[in-house]
Amino acid sequence: MSKNTIAGLITPILTPFTNDNKLAESLVDPFLQFLSPHINGYFVCGSFGSGMMMETPERKRILELVCASNATKEKMIIVHVGTTSTASTVELAAHAQEQGAQAIAAVVPYYYPHTDSAILAHFKTLLKATDLPVYLYDYPAYTNQKVGLELFEKLIALGVRGVKDTTGNLDAMKERLTRIPFSQCDYVIGTESLLVPAYAMGIRGCISGLSNAFPELVAGLFNALNLNDKAQILKYQDVIKGVRQLMSRYAKMEAIYAILALRGIDCGKARAPFGFLDAESRESLRNALFSMNLL
Repeated sequence: MSKNTIAGLITPILTPFTNDNKLAESLVDPFLQFLSPHINGYFVCGSFGSGMMMETPERKRILELVCASNATKEKMIIVHVGTTSTASTVELAAHAQEQGAQAIAAVVPYYYPHTDSAILAHFKTLLKATDLPVYLYDYPAYTNQKVGLELFEKLIALGVRGVKDTTGNLDAMKERLTRIPFSQCDYVIGTESLLVPAYAMGIRGCISGLSNAFPELVAGLFNALNLNDKAQILKYQDVIKGVRQLMSRYAKMEAIYAILALRGIDCGKARAPFGFLDAESRESLRNALFSMNLL
């Protein structure tokens, strides 16, 4: 089992936006209070948090609001600082450290294709710029950059603490574990859909997008795994699978904001170019969730 820095259920929190695409600052604390009873921490400005759609001052402001809501430091705060440039990544990392975050994560610089040497130089600069644990946020479907085993080993050798693995590739994760054990790398699964097999591998941290809308479901699965309650594991797996299949019928970001609204939680809206689910889709979603006893 891993000697985790990041352990338990972490929510990659949505960022609330107004209808005119401004930060809906007043909605941040109530949303976190909804999540708080069920989770262990917040992952700020990740993919679900629309971090890559926000300007640097906005990303800083959201973190400040999360830290203010978490003034008692009850929850762990991990900040995604990845951007297209080294300078802005370092700027966000410095701000995260100033605000009292416990760890930072970064995707590889995206949009432009980069060599392994350039990626290593980027992370070397980031590591020198912060005292916080630095995690690779590995999401090749969004960055269009595969981090191969050799590059991954070099990143860990540089001092990268671990990885938020959102590759969806368990075989690749197993290969990494064979070469780089838990004693050298903190492995965190980046989706609730693979929590059960990841847990069996010894991974004890999960950053779950679905926990934005149904934190109690993913927390229930985590608790069942901790208790080795096979019947409850299967029960929660089935429900989570059903919700994920339902959400796949719609635009994911628009659907998760809509589910929160249906549950009576005002998290604003997704930022444009994301929009709203139309009335017919919202009604279809509501009826499906009601039939699953989730509303």
